[in-house]
Amino acid sequence: MSEEVRKIIQNEEEKKITQNRIDAVNGNGPIEEPGFVPTRHELLQLARYWAEHFVDIQFFHFCMKDGSRDPVFSFASRRISRIAELLGDEIVEKVIDDVYEKLSQRHGRAWEVFTNGDDDQKRAFHDEVGRHMSGRRHMPGPGCNSQCKIRTEENGYESHELDWTWIEQETQMHRQGQCSVVKKSWITLNGVRAEYDE
Repeated sequence: MSEEVRKIIQNEEEKKITQNRIDAVNGNGPIEEPGFVPTRHELLQLARYWAEHFVDIQFFHFCMKDGSRDPVFSFASRRISRIAELLGDEIVEKVIDDVYEKLSQRHGRAWEVFTNGDDDQKRAFHDEVGRHMSGRRHMPGPGCNSQCKIRTEENGYESHELDWTWIEQETQMHRQGQCSVVKKSWITLNGVRAEYDE
């Protein structure tokens, strides 16, 4: 086994992920193997792999209302484009459509808002997500309401069930130019944290 292959395997096993450095796109992971030529089928699998990462990151950033870009996002986009140049846009678009369908089944109503929601629905969705995120470290606010259903996922992370009745009611309020959520912000001056309504 060559030293490069050993490093790739070691890095993959260690799953080195640090801020703005993800080994799959910045370390030894993206080194091409000139002696290996993938088949069309293998290229389609790679397109699916990168499309899943690309769309999953898009969805995550939508849910968190986060405009930052992940290095994997840009890398995945370039890989998908490169494969489309080789196989044709139509076949790669079919793969991407399949990925969207798969993720729509996994994420249900949140996916529907992500893909088809109007501005008022998206704002109400983000307000609801914000209610669950507030009250945590670096996020001012009261936190979840008393009806929040929390479950622990297999990976140990908490999962909060969204209140879709509240989202629908809030959407209607937004459409009438109203909002039930008082946005909280905070500022630290001279070491003292102050919270204020926006």
